[in-house]
Amino acid sequence: MSATDHQELIVRAFVRRALNANFRLGSVVNAEALAAFAARSSSAGGPGGMPFAGAPEFRAEALLMLGQWAKPSPRDKVLGLYRPLEAREAKPAADALAGHFDALLDDKSPSTVRVAALDAVAELGVASVSPKLAGLVNNLHADGNVRAAALKALARLRAPEFEDALAVAKADFDSAVRRAAVLVASQSSGAAAPELAKVLADGALAEKQLALAALAQIPGTLADEIIYRMFRPWIEGEPLEPALELDVLEASRARTDERFKEFLELYDQSVASGERNKFHWALSGGDAENGKKIFVEHAAAACYRCHAVDGAGGEVGPKMDGLASRLTTDYILESIVNPNAKIAEGFENQLIELKDGRFFAGIIKQETDTEIVLNSPEDGIVTLEKSEVKGRERGASGMPEGLQDILSKSELRDLMAYLMSLK
Repeated sequence: MSATDHQELIVRAFVRRALNANFRLGSVVNAEALAAFAARSSSAGGPGGMPFAGAPEFRAEALLMLGQWAKPSPRDKVLGLYRPLEAREAKPAADALAGHFDALLDDKSPSTVRVAALDAVAELGVASVSPKLAGLVNNLHADGNVRAAALKALARLRAPEFEDALAVAKADFDSAVRRAAVLVASQSSGAAAPELAKVLADGALAEKQLALAALAQIPGTLADEIIYRMFRPWIEGEPLEPALELDVLEASRARTDERFKEFLELYDQSVASGERNKFHWALSGGDAENGKKIFVEHAAAACYRCHAVDGAGGEVGPKMDGLASRLTTDYILESIVNPNAKIAEGFENQLIELKDGRFFAGIIKQETDTEIVLNSPEDGIVTLEKSEVKGRERGASGMPEGLQDILSKSELRDLMAYLMSLK
């Protein structure tokens, strides 16, 4: 490893711990520190001009922490351990964010930082910025993902500018903005089945997926008929469109029409008989960008805690770089839904019992005649004297069982899309 790479690893570890410390301490000063850090130019670096410290990913992480200020995750953001914080007032984070909002939305800020800032103001209910959000939706020169995030924020804030912004977004040239319009329209009282039927006929894939999710929640026979038309190919012996199969199935399961119940029972029987993989719907139609977010941020799944990508993440499990070039999609999927079926060589877990009654579980990183160095997801790097070992046995995969129950079906599909993009 070069000196520069080593320095970067040290700085990254330091910055994440500094951000996490401010989040956990939770005072007005700490909230201001996070907001000020997020608003810094990436080229400025971190405190003292440290290189790498002002990277967009860290600025976005600081904004995520501000958004979660009032309802912090029970897992420590660095260690991944269960260290719950009590709920607290949102006002310190909301005030700090509002004070730096213009700098955060500056055109020079990366889109990931601006989207994170918009998500945070919506989460914290910072209604004072709604005129700026409406202006951003109407700015055709702005990044589409940023404009989409602004529209979603207006909807969540129930801002008076929302309806006019939605009308603009529905006919926008940018697909990200149109997708956001479909999503927020489906969540408002003005959502209409005929309008969503047009999206299913002419929209892009992501727009169709959102339309089906919206239709599932709309009562009445018209929504029934629109969803039934999407399910009909399978009824007539043809396969469903792979990228929409999960969405059609989930929309159908949400209906009370007896026709859906009958045909879904036949569909489930075909899966139970082994005609198709139980999770085959996860192999197509996922959103890789959202899958990456799940990989890095999902507290319960905790993928990032054990697996590294591009040099960042844990070391307990195999590195994910080039994953899709090494393994088939079926193998990757099986590793998630049935992790003990096949365990990657060199990553078998060991369960070690010491003579004093303590147990340690993890992956053997090094072993000599006198010592065992274990990489444990709970305890980190542990060095055990062999003379103190009472017994050892091969344990289960470090991958948790039941991940498909922790993630929603759409989250599993998105995670697969991200993993399959790692070539």
